Amino acid sequence: RTNPAERGYQGLSLLLADGNPAFFLTSTAPGIEELQFLRAADSEGTTWPAPQVLLPTDVSSLLGAAIIGGKPAALFTKPAAGYWMILASDPQGSAWESPVQLPDILAGASGIYVSGFEEVNGRPALIYSRQTGGAGSDYELYYLRANDSAGTDWSVPEVYIFSGPSLFASNLELIGGRPAFTAFTST
Repeated sequence: RTNPAERGYQGLSLLLADGNPAFFLTSTAPGIEELQFLRAADSEGTTWPAPQVLLPTDVSSLLGAAIIGGKPAALFTKPAAGYWMILASDPQGSAWESPVQLPDILAGASGIYVSGFEEVNGRPALIYSRQTGGAGSDYELYYLRANDSAGTDWSVPEVYIFSGPSLFASNLELIGGRPAFTAFTST
Protein backbone atom coordinates (compact mmCIF):
# COMPACT_ATOMS: atom_id res chain seq x y z
CA ARG A 1 0.00 0.00 0.00
CA THR A 2 2.98 2.28 0.56
CA ASN A 3 6.53 2.31 -0.75
CA PRO A 4 8.61 0.31 1.79
CA ALA A 5 11.76 2.24 0.90
CA GLU A 6 10.09 5.54 1.78
CA ARG A 7 8.71 4.21 5.05
CA GLY A 8 11.99 2.65 6.26
CA TYR A 9 10.44 -0.68 7.31
CA GLN A 10 12.68 -2.69 9.62
CA GLY A 11 11.24 -5.13 12.15
CA LEU A 12 8.90 -7.86 11.00
CA SER A 13 7.28 -10.62 13.10
CA LEU A 14 4.93 -13.15 11.53
CA LEU A 15 2.23 -15.06 13.42
CA LEU A 16 -1.14 -16.75 12.97
CA ALA A 17 -3.95 -14.60 14.43
CA ASP A 18 -7.33 -16.29 14.75
CA GLY A 19 -6.53 -18.62 11.84
CA ASN A 20 -5.22 -15.97 9.44
CA PRO A 21 -1.61 -14.96 8.72
CA ALA A 22 -0.66 -11.67 10.35
CA PHE A 23 2.40 -9.63 11.11
CA PHE A 24 3.73 -6.65 13.00
CA LEU A 25 6.24 -4.29 11.45
CA THR A 26 8.03 -1.12 12.39
CA SER A 27 8.91 1.87 10.29
CA THR A 28 11.79 3.99 11.48
CA ALA A 29 11.96 6.53 8.68
CA PRO A 30 12.68 10.01 10.04
CA GLY A 31 9.53 11.45 11.59
CA ILE A 32 7.56 8.18 11.33
CA GLU A 33 8.84 5.61 13.88
CA GLU A 34 5.55 3.69 13.96
CA LEU A 35 4.32 0.21 14.87
CA GLN A 36 1.86 -1.41 12.45
CA PHE A 37 -0.23 -4.59 12.38
CA LEU A 38 -1.63 -6.41 9.36
CA ARG A 39 -3.87 -9.49 9.35
CA ALA A 40 -4.95 -11.19 6.14
CA ALA A 41 -8.65 -11.20 5.36
CA ASP A 42 -8.51 -14.95 4.64
CA SER A 43 -6.70 -18.02 5.95
CA GLU A 44 -4.67 -18.39 2.73
CA GLY A 45 -3.19 -14.90 3.01
CA THR A 46 -4.33 -13.89 -0.48
CA THR A 47 -6.18 -10.71 0.53
CA TRP A 48 -4.65 -8.06 2.79
CA PRO A 49 -6.25 -4.86 4.09
CA ALA A 50 -4.34 -1.68 4.71
CA PRO A 51 -2.11 -1.86 7.81
CA GLN A 52 -3.34 -0.60 11.15
CA VAL A 53 -1.02 1.96 12.71
CA LEU A 54 -0.98 0.97 16.38
CA LEU A 55 1.50 3.61 17.52
CA PRO A 56 2.19 6.45 15.07
CA THR A 57 5.39 7.73 16.67
CA ASP A 58 8.12 6.97 19.17
CA VAL A 59 8.84 3.28 18.35
CA SER A 60 12.50 2.24 18.09
CA SER A 61 12.35 -1.44 17.27
CA LEU A 62 10.13 -4.51 17.23
CA LEU A 63 11.56 -7.27 19.42
CA GLY A 64 8.98 -10.00 18.97
CA ALA A 65 5.39 -11.04 18.54
CA ALA A 66 3.31 -13.76 20.15
CA ILE A 67 -0.26 -14.87 20.70
CA ILE A 68 -1.06 -14.10 24.36
CA GLY A 69 -4.42 -15.35 25.65
CA GLY A 70 -5.51 -16.00 22.05
CA LYS A 71 -4.75 -12.40 21.02
CA PRO A 72 -1.83 -10.89 19.05
CA ALA A 73 0.80 -9.07 21.11
CA ALA A 74 4.05 -7.27 20.29
CA LEU A 75 7.12 -6.44 22.35
CA PHE A 76 8.89 -3.25 21.28
CA THR A 77 11.15 -0.44 22.46
CA LYS A 78 10.69 3.31 22.60
CA PRO A 79 13.67 5.68 22.37
CA ALA A 80 14.94 6.41 25.88
CA ALA A 81 11.71 4.95 27.32
CA GLY A 82 12.49 1.24 27.66
CA TYR A 83 10.57 -1.90 26.78
CA TRP A 84 6.83 -2.06 26.06
CA MET A 85 4.14 -4.59 25.21
CA ILE A 86 0.90 -4.01 23.33
CA LEU A 87 -1.93 -6.57 23.34
CA ALA A 88 -4.97 -6.78 21.06
CA SER A 89 -8.42 -6.67 22.64
CA ASP A 90 -9.66 -9.46 20.38
CA PRO A 91 -8.21 -12.49 18.55
CA GLN A 92 -8.33 -10.74 15.15
CA GLY A 93 -6.34 -7.71 16.30
CA SER A 94 -9.05 -5.26 15.25
CA ALA A 95 -8.87 -3.31 18.54
CA TRP A 96 -5.95 -2.75 20.93
CA GLU A 97 -5.28 -2.14 24.61
CA SER A 98 -2.99 0.67 25.74
CA PRO A 99 0.71 -0.25 25.66
CA VAL A 100 2.22 -1.39 28.97
CA GLN A 101 5.77 -0.55 30.03
CA LEU A 102 7.88 -3.44 31.34
CA PRO A 103 10.18 -3.10 34.35
CA ASP A 104 13.47 -1.36 33.77
CA ILE A 105 15.48 -4.40 32.69
CA LEU A 106 18.17 -2.01 31.48
CA ALA A 107 19.01 -0.80 34.99
CA GLY A 108 22.77 -0.97 35.37
CA ALA A 109 23.23 -2.62 31.97
CA SER A 110 25.63 -1.53 29.27
CA GLY A 111 24.05 -3.88 26.71
CA ILE A 112 20.88 -5.94 26.49
CA TYR A 113 19.44 -8.41 23.98
CA VAL A 114 15.84 -9.60 24.21
CA SER A 115 15.70 -12.89 22.35
CA GLY A 116 12.39 -14.53 23.16
CA PHE A 117 8.79 -13.43 23.74
CA GLU A 118 6.09 -16.05 24.28
CA GLU A 119 3.01 -17.00 26.28
CA VAL A 120 4.03 -19.24 29.19
CA ASN A 121 1.20 -20.82 31.17
CA GLY A 122 -1.21 -18.08 30.16
CA ARG A 123 1.10 -15.12 30.80
CA PRO A 124 3.51 -13.17 28.57
CA ALA A 125 7.17 -13.93 29.22
CA LEU A 126 10.55 -13.04 27.80
CA ILE A 127 14.14 -14.16 27.96
CA TYR A 128 17.03 -11.74 27.63
CA SER A 129 20.75 -11.36 28.22
CA ARG A 130 22.20 -8.29 29.90
CA GLN A 131 25.78 -7.05 30.05
CA THR A 132 26.35 -5.26 33.35
CA GLY A 133 30.08 -4.62 33.55
CA GLY A 134 30.74 -2.63 30.41
CA ALA A 135 32.40 -3.70 27.16
CA GLY A 136 34.11 -7.06 27.41
CA SER A 137 32.31 -8.17 30.57
CA ASP A 138 30.14 -11.27 30.87
CA TYR A 139 26.46 -11.37 29.98
CA GLU A 140 23.81 -12.60 32.41
CA LEU A 141 20.78 -14.50 31.15
CA TYR A 142 17.36 -13.73 32.67
CA TYR A 143 13.75 -14.91 32.39
CA LEU A 144 10.82 -12.61 33.21
CA ARG A 145 7.09 -13.45 33.21
CA ALA A 146 4.15 -11.14 33.90
CA ASN A 147 1.94 -11.67 36.95
CA ASP A 148 -1.23 -11.54 34.86
CA SER A 149 -2.49 -12.77 31.50
CA ALA A 150 -2.83 -9.26 30.04
CA GLY A 151 0.79 -8.37 30.81
CA THR A 152 -0.18 -5.29 32.82
CA ASP A 153 1.72 -6.35 35.97
CA TRP A 154 5.43 -7.15 35.58
CA SER A 155 6.36 -6.58 39.24
CA VAL A 156 7.53 -10.18 39.68
CA PRO A 157 11.31 -10.31 40.05
CA GLU A 158 13.31 -11.51 37.09
CA VAL A 159 14.93 -14.95 37.34
CA TYR A 160 18.69 -15.11 36.90
CA ILE A 161 19.70 -18.21 34.93
CA PHE A 162 23.49 -18.06 34.41
CA SER A 163 26.29 -15.90 33.01
CA GLY A 164 29.13 -16.19 30.52
CA PRO A 165 31.11 -14.31 27.90
CA SER A 166 29.02 -13.13 24.94
CA LEU A 167 26.03 -15.13 26.18
CA PHE A 168 22.88 -15.00 24.08
CA ALA A 169 19.60 -16.90 24.12
CA SER A 170 18.01 -17.68 20.79
CA ASN A 171 14.34 -18.44 21.45
CA LEU A 172 11.74 -18.98 24.12
CA GLU A 173 9.38 -21.89 23.55
CA LEU A 174 6.97 -23.98 25.58
CA ILE A 175 7.92 -27.65 25.74
CA GLY A 176 5.79 -29.96 27.83
CA GLY A 177 4.16 -26.94 29.47
CA ARG A 178 7.50 -25.51 30.64
CA PRO A 179 9.56 -22.64 29.26
CA ALA A 180 12.60 -23.77 27.31
CA PHE A 181 15.34 -21.90 25.46
CA THR A 182 18.68 -22.38 23.82
CA ALA A 183 21.71 -20.27 24.64
CA PHE A 184 25.23 -19.96 23.31
CA THR A 185 28.45 -18.12 24.08
CA SER A 186 31.29 -16.98 21.88
CA THR A 187 33.78 -19.26 23.65
